[in-house]
Amino acid sequence: DKPFELVDVETGQRLPCQVVSTTDPQAALPWAAEGIAAGGMTELVFLAEALPSMGYRTYRIVPCDEWPTVQHEYAVTDELLENRFFRLELDAKRGVIRSLYDKELKRELVDLDALHGFGQLIVRDCATGEQELARPIGAELAEVGPLYATLRLKLEASCCPRVTAEITIYHGIKRVDFNARILRDSTPTKELFFAFPFQVDNPRFHFEAPNAVIEPLRDQLPGSNTDYYAVQHWADVGNEEWGVT
Repeated sequence: DKPFELVDVETGQRLPCQVVSTTDPQAALPWAAEGIAAGGMTELVFLAEALPSMGYRTYRIVPCDEWPTVQHEYAVTDELLENRFFRLELDAKRGVIRSLYDKELKRELVDLDALHGFGQLIVRDCATGEQELARPIGAELAEVGPLYATLRLKLEASCCPRVTAEITIYHGIKRVDFNARILRDSTPTKELFFAFPFQVDNPRFHFEAPNAVIEPLRDQLPGSNTDYYAVQHWADVGNEEWGVT
């Protein structure tokens, strides 16, 4: 409730930070409903840089007279997130990302000719193969501040009465987050997928498996499974020029 600064104890540097209070129990955050039910869920977000391996850094909260001002170049609306790294446009009527433009690479990252939209939720009946696309019911600017900004999209499908998808861009690091919270009912034989059609020509794929990095097909025994892969922490699609992890 009172102004403060966040200070790196070692350097004395004042760091920009963002106080985030979650009010939506359906927010695509871990323990959102439980946190709100317990009386509130507030987090302090900041960018911790130069962390030593197998070590730590210490920060202090210091009271001050006025909230510090932070200068960042970004623009946000209910259908747009833009900073020095990306320009992200939301198509709220379809419930997909219309465009994700990388300003450093000067490239559109979304394959605009793909069968499914970027970030689109697809429900497939594994018995018949029939597909259903989630229906958007609303979009809003959920969070905006000196560290990051988030768009929140509400959707629904026949077996998912409530779906929350959140897209976040960070002003200090080149990263985009896509998070989802899905309320799934007991309708049988339904599989859920999110589509991320990146515009990467002649792509090669790699992913982290248990104790190994694998390139599908190339690193597999003939006849082994190619329907699904158990990804640990990351997957990568790229070519000789650029890629996305």
